[in-house]
Amino acid sequence: MDTDPDRKLRDSTLLLLSFIIMLFLVCFAALLSFNGLYGQDSYEYLRLSRQLHSVICCAGDPGHFYWPVMYPLAGALFSFILPAPFALQWVSILSFALAFFYLAKLMILLFPRIQWQAVIYLLLFFVLSPFMLRSAAVSMSESLAIFAIMAALYYFFRYKKLLRWNDSMLFALFVSVAITTRYPSFIVLIIPCILIVFLILKKRKYGHLVLMAVTWMLVLLPELFIKGIEFRQFSGNDLFSRWSFSNYFQTSFSTLDGLNEYALPNIIYSAVHLWHPGFLFAGIFWLVFVRKTEIKNKNIIILITIWFLNFFFLAGIPTQNARLFFLTFPMLLIILLPAFIRLQEWICQKLSLRFSVLAAIILVAQLGLFARAVDPFVQYNRMEQSIAGELHDFPARNLYTFSINGPLTAYEVPQKIYNLQLQDIDQANTNDYVLFNLDFEEQWKNQPVWQHWQELNEKFALKPVHSFQNGWILYELQ
Repeated sequence: MDTDPDRKLRDSTLLLLSFIIMLFLVCFAALLSFNGLYGQDSYEYLRLSRQLHSVICCAGDPGHFYWPVMYPLAGALFSFILPAPFALQWVSILSFALAFFYLAKLMILLFPRIQWQAVIYLLLFFVLSPFMLRSAAVSMSESLAIFAIMAALYYFFRYKKLLRWNDSMLFALFVSVAITTRYPSFIVLIIPCILIVFLILKKRKYGHLVLMAVTWMLVLLPELFIKGIEFRQFSGNDLFSRWSFSNYFQTSFSTLDGLNEYALPNIIYSAVHLWHPGFLFAGIFWLVFVRKTEIKNKNIIILITIWFLNFFFLAGIPTQNARLFFLTFPMLLIILLPAFIRLQEWICQKLSLRFSVLAAIILVAQLGLFARAVDPFVQYNRMEQSIAGELHDFPARNLYTFSINGPLTAYEVPQKIYNLQLQDIDQANTNDYVLFNLDFEEQWKNQPVWQHWQELNEKFALKPVHSFQNGWILYELQ
């Protein structure tokens, strides 16, 4: 067998498939006029991206950054050739295509005898995974982090096999990119980092270790320059600082995002990869087809350990959010590849189906689930644009709101926006506006948002002047 796992034909084929994936996502976004923005976080990334674009163009102070900088920095660079909202979306789309490329290369490296089966499997269950495909269409950092993690793991396993200096350097590069894109990537990559250092010391490749350290620091420079001392405070995130074993069995949490109640305790939700159709439909039943000999493989043991470390870490965080589990989903797919091959053979034999027919059924089911998963995001995006558009017809006064303040700022409404969750209301005056949604009462009661709302009702008479979609009402203070 060829000692070099790369071959030009294989890479060219994978690159072609990656291009097709990217083209599909671009067409999808264009057909639905979806710019990838929704909720709060994506608009914060847009704000940071615009801020960095200005810094690159004109120098100056980048200001306060709460999030890691790599994703908005990539968006800022892309915004020199594309409008800012679409620049961020293109970063996500390109990252997702490259994540597939490196995940396929990693699969081929670990399973060289079933290359085409691995690629088809990834197309069906990674590319068409509803949550994964949705993450590629939105302006959020997960796709970039997944790409960097998959690339880092590929170069880790290739270094483990070939001990080449360039693989150690590329491993360090992508580890740094992953961590400065999503801080929880540190949990995912800490085991490969430890193992590669031990391997380097064991083989006495000390120059490789120096090269890795230099590469790591060079990639960290933008983070250190832009965030300064705040970079050392990443563990101060409210969710991380409140990590506890007791959260494993909780179903209700009060955080900065309000009160959230869930149906399942965290320890069960953390296995979301195996039971939620947004990730892997009926994935828990795939475990029946796993063989002990496969999970005894040293490479697979590393991936299983990473998956479980992330599982137990996320179970202790006081929230339940599928986005937090995106980073390790590809690893589960690698682990379950042999099980899927046996499962599809069993299904085809029992139902007398050709694999092409089974693949077509999976394709249609996954696309249907994707449509269901992405529709709320598209509808919410349209609602945000609609509200911002209608507010352009109102005078330029102070406007107090919450949750939707990011979109209103991004779409440059004439009013001056105040965040009811983060800012006080001492300067509120008659004729100012309040944009509020009473449907959020249960989530935000006992939070500053609700306290400020009650205080405004005590000090002023709130006159409804306009009703928007989804329960949002514009009030005038009198």
